[in-house]
Amino acid sequence: MKAKTSIRTKTVSYARIRALKARDRQCDWQRLARGEVTPEQLQEENAIVRNASEFRILNLREAARHYRVINRRAGR
Repeated sequence: MKAKTSIRTKTVSYARIRALKARDRQCDWQRLARGEVTPEQLQEENAIVRNASEFRILNLREAARHYRVINRRAGR
C-alpha cells in the first residue's frame, strides 16, 4: 500500500520563472538608482553562497567517503 503524503507540489513554468527574475532585476536597478544599496551590497544579496568561509570541511577523508556514498546511491 502506498503511503499518503501531505506535501503539495506546484508546477511553475519556465516563462513564469523568467518573469519573476526580470521583476527582481528591475527592483534591483531601482534600488541602485535610489542609492538604497551599493553594487557590492546587491551582489552579496543575490549571491548563491554568501560567505565561502562559512563552509569548512573538518575531516576531508570522511567528507570524501560521504560524497562517494551519495554519488553511488545516485548512480553516478
